[in-house]
Amino acid sequence: RESRTLGEAVGAELTKLRVDRGWSQLKLADALGYTERYIGQLERGTKSPTLRTLADIARAFSTDLSTIIKAAERRYRQSEKR
Repeated sequence: RESRTLGEAVGAELTKLRVDRGWSQLKLADALGYTERYIGQLERGTKSPTLRTLADIARAFSTDLSTIIKAAERRYRQSEKR
């Protein structure tokens, strides 16, 4: 999806990671100790995750924090060009 802000790009990337693994927002929230509502807010870009939160998410998905940030940055830059 198109991302108008970097926060939306991060959220879109989190959604992609979650969906690619077949996880629900509730499953991710339970794994991290957050609420399903908070996960939804992160994915929509209405809340910005802390680095700690992003690191927790990266660990839950067995990926690197830098991978999430780089992918979100690419997504954001692509949407700026449109």
